[in-house]
Amino acid sequence: RWAYSKRYGLGWNHSQQVVQETSIPRKFCLSSHSHHVIQPFVESFHGGTAPPEPPIQDNKDADETDPACQEKGSRLSVDSFGIHRTVWNHDGFTDMTFHPSDSTGASNTNEASPVILRLQIRVQNGEGAIFHDVHSLVPGTTRAKYISSAAIQDEFAKVTILANWPTTGIRSPAMGLLEIDLPRSSSQGMWDELKLRIIVEDASVLHDKLTEYHPSSYGKMAMKDFIDPIEMFYVSS
Repeated sequence: RWAYSKRYGLGWNHSQQVVQETSIPRKFCLSSHSHHVIQPFVESFHGGTAPPEPPIQDNKDADETDPACQEKGSRLSVDSFGIHRTVWNHDGFTDMTFHPSDSTGASNTNEASPVILRLQIRVQNGEGAIFHDVHSLVPGTTRAKYISSAAIQDEFAKVTILANWPTTGIRSPAMGLLEIDLPRSSSQGMWDELKLRIIVEDASVLHDKLTEYHPSSYGKMAMKDFIDPIEMFYVSS
């Protein structure tokens, strides 16, 4: 059971030797009104020339019967920022893709300054402590130089974010917040394939320290899959 929980990044109760829910529940939940993610984190968009979005509330007690929580409708059009976002949750982590909007005038909203994706999550990283380029700790990857990453953690949980474009614009401005700058609309090459992965897992009482980042076997697997995804090639005869 311990090997199973370690492989899939599940929670583990050492005293009772049983698998348990992670400290930040992995249940995936979208707001039925706005289609923003509200579990396991709360997403919002800021910056550019558009007005800030209204705050989205985290529904901590959401379950399958909660009318405000849904898993479908993963496509979100943030027209004021000129962005289409698609999100899906699988294998314990969350993937996002971004594409530019075709709305008239929307392409200029993040030309002067980048649009900021903000993730609010229940991690008590004191003073916004953050670890950068944690994907560099994963051995045997071939495309790591094109990836950006960062992680925050406390004594119970850690959250890792990976982007498939090089950027220094990942930060934690306050406890429990992660922000990443999306490329300006003029960077058309980057916008062709913009992807993020957010990995939420429990901190290991055996290996993790508040002053160091130690990638778990599950974290390494999720990061390696993002950096070097499985590819299929066709050979014409």
